[in-house]
Amino acid sequence: MRSNPPHRSNVLGILVVASLTLLQGCIAGYYKRHAEPAPPPPPPPTCSAVLITDPSSVRGFDTSKPSSPNVLYYVFQRVQGASTPLEEFGLLAVDENDEHCMLIRGTDMRRAQYATATKTGPSSVNSAPWDGHAAQALVSTVIEQGGILDGAIASCSIAADKIMIDSTMLSINDPNAWDGHPTLSPSKRWIVFTSNRTGSNNSTDLWYCRRYTDGSLGPARPLYGANTYCDEIAPSFSPKGPLTLLFSSSGHTTFGGYDAFTVNITEDADTLVAANVANLGEPINSVYDEIFPTISPNGTDIYIASNRRDGRSVDRRDFDVFAAFLQMSGNQPLTRLTGRVVNSQTQEPVVNAEVVAREAVSRQIYSTVRTDTSGAYTLSVPVSTPVQVTAQSDTLFYDSYTVVVPATSANDVVVRTEPIALSRSFVLRINFPTSEFSNPYGKTLDSNGVDTDRPWQTELDELAESVASATTKVTKITLVGHTDDVDTDESNQILGKQRVDFVIDKLVERGVPRNILEGRSEGEQQLLERRKGEPLDTWRKRCRRVELMKVNS
Repeated sequence: MRSNPPHRSNVLGILVVASLTLLQGCIAGYYKRHAEPAPPPPPPPTCSAVLITDPSSVRGFDTSKPSSPNVLYYVFQRVQGASTPLEEFGLLAVDENDEHCMLIRGTDMRRAQYATATKTGPSSVNSAPWDGHAAQALVSTVIEQGGILDGAIASCSIAADKIMIDSTMLSINDPNAWDGHPTLSPSKRWIVFTSNRTGSNNSTDLWYCRRYTDGSLGPARPLYGANTYCDEIAPSFSPKGPLTLLFSSSGHTTFGGYDAFTVNITEDADTLVAANVANLGEPINSVYDEIFPTISPNGTDIYIASNRRDGRSVDRRDFDVFAAFLQMSGNQPLTRLTGRVVNSQTQEPVVNAEVVAREAVSRQIYSTVRTDTSGAYTLSVPVSTPVQVTAQSDTLFYDSYTVVVPATSANDVVVRTEPIALSRSFVLRINFPTSEFSNPYGKTLDSNGVDTDRPWQTELDELAESVASATTKVTKITLVGHTDDVDTDESNQILGKQRVDFVIDKLVERGVPRNILEGRSEGEQQLLERRKGEPLDTWRKRCRRVELMKVNS
């Protein structure tokens, strides 16, 4: 049976390197506002959070270790180096580098600082200067407005252990309100932040604004679908997959105090819409406070700060950072898998191509190598486990295959005779209905027009990952939309371009720079040849495609 904590913090304030980060909260049946030295807001309404009484009704993370080998499972534990008697309020990623991050740390809830930190493992960090790395980030800061301190949002430059906050604040700051907790979307098109400005539900809400390519910002708007009459704080975009936001709230259905939530985000021109708020469940959340939920750049590790006790002495009430990360059970027999990577047009070996072996479902990486001068690779992979092997190079698109090495081949060398063939062109077979461009079927098609088991979102995830890794060598990627023969050529020209624009938008959401993507349409001008005996519907499915071509610098 659950018991409520003896104490639940309902006001959290964090001063971060001359930077103010205010967290406000509510408890069941009672709400108390705390204002920093700023004009006091109007009296807030009573805020009654709905508590979760049946933990089994909330889907969480299974952290039970499987008895069989070769199975991935989640481990949840404190992060070494971020679990000291000091207050550790969050571990924040700053770019796609999965080693460098910022740790919010202080002596109490009123004084804390951003500090550079380096991950030495999924559940350990070293608070030390970065080694030869630099980054830009958005941070909370404190400014003086007519002799009164106020929270605001600014950008900063980070090099080694120096965090230099810009003197010019972002234009979205409201001088009469507290603003903080900024997060930037993977596409760099959106900023979501926390504010108690006019228009909020008499609490701290999530707000957003559009960020344009020239760096200018659109007007701030409340993120409808995510806010309640209690507090929503500490938003963080998921780095991969469909646009998703993590945040903390004391107003949605919680285990108690602040809980971590996820919400789906939809883009509509200059507007964001939030839907399907979901509690992250146990063990991420507890009856205590959970704040600053983040997902690491690898897309699998989840970090959260919590003041739960969990084995600590009774007098310990400080925040620590926890991590939920994937780990492989048991000692798995390994084998060596060898093969070659070639250019599909010339059949010449592809030198220095990156070849990665992943668990086919979770995408946990087993091993990574580069091809030698003959295009050969050797990977260490487990037996009796579906493994996806993917190859890519700077100038060619990726290709992959899935293999299950039998247990009888443990400790042997398994040779794959069929090479991985990479091409300068790539055919994306998202299965659009005949006249649709923004509502594809769930699964992609293979080259024969047959449904695969791969969601189109997964196909775009892998394509974006491949493209993003080669942006230093690729100056442009051309996307060409093709339709079937239904309807007029004029309407198909428009439809083909609409499908290309849909794909471009989804790639940008996944971190591909928009300025290297160029789209056009061929409509029905380049229909594929219909095969002998091929059903009409299958042929038309094959014709509906988007072709991509890399242009190298």
